[in-house]
Amino acid sequence: MDNNFYTPNDTADISVEAEQTSVPENEQEIISEAEQTAVPETEQSAVPEAAEKKESDGFKGKLVSQIFDIADVFISAIIMILIVFTFVFRFVGVVGTSMVNTLQENDWLAITATTTKVDRGDIVVITQPNYFNEPIIKRVVGLPGETVDLDVENQQVLINGTPLEENYTSSPLKLEDLGSHFEVPEGCVFVMGDNRSGSTDSRSVMVGMIDEDYILGKVVFRLLPWGNFKVD
Repeated sequence: MDNNFYTPNDTADISVEAEQTSVPENEQEIISEAEQTAVPETEQSAVPEAAEKKESDGFKGKLVSQIFDIADVFISAIIMILIVFTFVFRFVGVVGTSMVNTLQENDWLAITATTTKVDRGDIVVITQPNYFNEPIIKRVVGLPGETVDLDVENQQVLINGTPLEENYTSSPLKLEDLGSHFEVPEGCVFVMGDNRSGSTDSRSVMVGMIDEDYILGKVVFRLLPWGNFKVD
């Protein structure tokens, strides 16, 4: 007759196996929580990709914003330049030597865009038709209603009989074809170049008296050569 039985050694083996396979309750809870919170690999890889995309989008947005800011500044600068050119200054270049030493050939000057009144000593750009068929630049010497006399012997210009103080001329005074005595009509001015021996101006029939309506503007400052801005 077969009997079922077990030995003490069998009991020991069963106990060992139970110890090896059993898991403490607290560890079971930890494993359970880990299983609940674990993120699939595909979702883990998607998280940094989304962060990178968000960072990239932010960079592109900042770049576009900066481009718009630069364009806005550039457009504003162009508008300001156009306003200045239209309502404040014009820019002209000097051709010839009739105004040396005050102005040199190839100087670039800023002149007023509009002129309502000129004074003695102003350097002006004139568009009145003349023998040269081009604008000229001269200094205002005689004003409307004044008399101008040229005293070559004493190298003086007299306004209404009073010698005019001039510290800007660069060559001796000489007469041209209109003589030495001039009466300036109303609405006109008498002009001469600072290079008195090398200027064709109101002393000559080729230019004559200048109607104030033909004065394009007064010289304000020198643009080029750079750094030599003052014009007296």
